Amino acid sequence: MKPSRLRTVLERKRAAEKKSMGIFLTCGYPTIEDTLPLLEGIERGGADFIELGMPFSDPLAEGVSIQHSSEVALANGVTIAGVLSTAEAFCASSKTPLVLMGYYNPLLQYGLSNFCRDARSAGVAGLIIPDLPPEEGQTLRSAASQNELDL
Repeated sequence: MKPSRLRTVLERKRAAEKKSMGIFLTCGYPTIEDTLPLLEGIERGGADFIELGMPFSDPLAEGVSIQHSSEVALANGVTIAGVLSTAEAFCASSKTPLVLMGYYNPLLQYGLSNFCRDARSAGVAGLIIPDLPPEEGQTLRSAASQNELDL
């Protein structure tokens, strides 16, 4: 399997003994319409990769800011399908690796294989799932690997 875009960027920075900069944004905050222009602005600003947050009703591993942005995004009607649609719109014209960050339950409800397939199809480079203990993550690891997503 060839190295992912994310891994390539991070390894290039490491080889040059430079730091990598990743920026986080919750999809749908402050509004759904603002997300794509904000992603594009983050890319123009020089981020090496971008984390796009998938809002969740109970983001326990997050601080107050991300909890608030998730609450607002959910009130704005953001869904997993909407996050994937936004990711696809961004990745269609971007070279900056996009990593989706979110919680396990919505992915489980969506279907892990379906989610990973759709994320790859959208152009996503990887996933961060903070509430999934590594020893319980084999199913997602397998689905991610089959779809060339870093986890």
